Amino acid sequence: MHFLTDLYQFNHTLAFRTGAASGLDWSPPTDVYETEEAFVVTLELAGVDHKALQIRFLHDTLTLSGERSDPAKPASVRYAQLEINYGPFRKEIRFALPIERQAISARCREGLLKVVLPKAR
Repeated sequence: MHFLTDLYQFNHTLAFRTGAASGLDWSPPTDVYETEEAFVVTLELAGVDHKALQIRFLHDTLTLSGERSDPAKPASVRYAQLEINYGPFRKEIRFALPIERQAISARCREGLLKVVLPKAR
């Protein structure tokens, strides 16, 4: 019984909520962590053109979207294994604490997008 109570309290004290928008095929693996000064969001986006990424922060929600293009293949290809997601994606992360909007920064390097959202003072 204590485990369920602790789990309930933990879920209600998170400073953010994450999720993929409905109706889209995939959502990139995402890490979100908090420091004393900021929240940091990292998405694994190997093969995604970083110039086509859209990053928006409106009200309390960070929205990240883009598309990973499916490389051209012969018409007669038969897959033995298929794990890589292609097509459009969208990730929404809601923050319960105020964010310093003008200080948000983003950097894409080696297939990882890192967004830093400083907390409002």
